[in-house]
Amino acid sequence: MNRVWKIVGITAAVLVVLVGIGAGVVYAGLRSVHEYIPIVSAPPSSTNPGADQSLVLLEGTPDDIDEDYALPEVENPDDTPIYQKVRIDEDVINILMLGQDSGLEDNVSTRSDSCFLISYDRSKGSVKMVSILRDTWTHIEGHGYNRVNAAYSFGGIGLLINTLNDMYDLDIQHYVITGFDEFADCIDQLGGLDMDLTEKEVKFINDRLPDADLKAGPCHLNGAMALLHARNRRTGNGDFGRTQRQRDIMLTSYKTLLSSRNPAQYLSFIQYALNNVRTNMEPDELVTLGMEVLQTENLDISYARLPYDGTWSYAEKDGKSVLSVDFEENTKLIKDFLYNGGEGLTKDREDN
Repeated sequence: MNRVWKIVGITAAVLVVLVGIGAGVVYAGLRSVHEYIPIVSAPPSSTNPGADQSLVLLEGTPDDIDEDYALPEVENPDDTPIYQKVRIDEDVINILMLGQDSGLEDNVSTRSDSCFLISYDRSKGSVKMVSILRDTWTHIEGHGYNRVNAAYSFGGIGLLINTLNDMYDLDIQHYVITGFDEFADCIDQLGGLDMDLTEKEVKFINDRLPDADLKAGPCHLNGAMALLHARNRRTGNGDFGRTQRQRDIMLTSYKTLLSSRNPAQYLSFIQYALNNVRTNMEPDELVTLGMEVLQTENLDISYARLPYDGTWSYAEKDGKSVLSVDFEENTKLIKDFLYNGGEGLTKDREDN
């Protein structure tokens, strides 16, 4: 019986604290050997110079809002160490969930196709999920200014974590990563997802999968369909709409597994997920988190997005649109959300 409850506890951590977005959604589980990225003191030269003053602000919505601009691939990029941060609140653990736009075994650098912060507050029994828009234009140490997701291409997960901590004065030290193939396989392992889709959303999937014949309304998505849905930024609102779809998939995945109330199914999924992530978290950390989450009744789950509405503008850089962000205001808002019960997102769906 103790073994069963340990399995359930781990699963609860996986789905509540470590479920994220990979190419849209990240599924996290325990890995037999965790990945080692050193955590070191930050050098004095790591100071962020702030926003790029050369951006040209745009009025209205740019024509290329749905474009998916490629970044240069970097062969065998150096893995930047994670800069050590003091925990802002000992009761709050922040974990970066990352979906890279290739498989985990690829040897060239890739973009962080999706990026989520999962924050678990053990004192309040709450989980907060924060989407990070990848078109945010920011300074990346050693590489000048670029979209935030370029940090992963240039220096791996360490450089991305350091960049986000600089942007928003956060204390991220932990991460979980998965890729396209791994995400789709995990959704299939769950038996697929039941979700409500709009006309534009089902057309996006049907046009790209020859065997798909979805209709607007309630849909059953297999792994390939869910992957397309999670990556969709072409049915209106660009990355804003896409991150909303990712949050929808995350919550649906969590509910799908827990609805079985079957420890054997939990174990089967955990065993499958073991080989589909990279993480620097130790197994005992995950077990502890899982037991705490399992014992939390009426777990409070809320959402936010960086940047917040009203704190950014469309801008142009080299003929391509990016997001010019008020980092000072967003830092205040996100820290209030994570630590003081501040406001997150209130809309259930973006317009599509």
